[in-house]
Amino acid sequence: MTKIPTDEPDLAAYGSCWRVGHDGLLCLAATTATELEQLPDPKSWLSPSLHNEFRQLTHEGRRREWIITRWMLFCQLQTVPLVAFGERVERLHLEKGVNGQPFLPLVPDWGVSLSHCPGYAAVLLAPGRVGVDVERYRPQVHRVVDRYLQDSEKVLLGADTGARTLGWAVKEAVFKWMGIGGIAFREAIQIESMHPERSVLRVRVQPKGELDTVVIDVHYDQQPEVERVCAWVVEGTSLPLNPIAH
Repeated sequence: MTKIPTDEPDLAAYGSCWRVGHDGLLCLAATTATELEQLPDPKSWLSPSLHNEFRQLTHEGRRREWIITRWMLFCQLQTVPLVAFGERVERLHLEKGVNGQPFLPLVPDWGVSLSHCPGYAAVLLAPGRVGVDVERYRPQVHRVVDRYLQDSEKVLLGADTGARTLGWAVKEAVFKWMGIGGIAFREAIQIESMHPERSVLRVRVQPKGELDTVVIDVHYDQQPEVERVCAWVVEGTSLPLNPIAH
């Protein structure tokens, strides 16, 4: 993962960005620091359907999160080598798939994932399937931890709020990467090992039983000082089912 230098102004002005995977970009912004008035007129860069969707939003916090994620995605499309476009993207076109996941109709081979929480927004764009989740630490995770973590996972991650929030963010990112509904986080997505020196968790995914099992690496960025964690998955992180060196 490589941090993008600040001489790429469209991206750097609205948060921190990293190059991930093959040609991918992950951008993370603090939404509380960016007002809607700082962004260009949405009508000038959103597709008519997206602009209409934005106009129908009434809650100020939701409007800010919605527009900032779309603006970061629009800026990403000016930066990554999307050969399929052939020219600079003038307007953002974004649609929803069968299970509600966003996709770019002009480049369906590229995956896009959006996430936001109070104060932060994240956008991941890369070839293939992707998934990202950003979370603020929430004490409420302790009340529901048994719904998404098994006992072995709780021991592995630890018992503090940051660790339990990381567990949720990792599983939410994997769920988005899978792109299918009806998944039980506790049983179908299992955290097997933790590698903090690389900010990686190794996860076993079993959506429909043992025959469909894959193992993937989930990357994360955790900032305890602001009580925020972000986890993401990109295509090409699945691993063969042979013994894992911990």
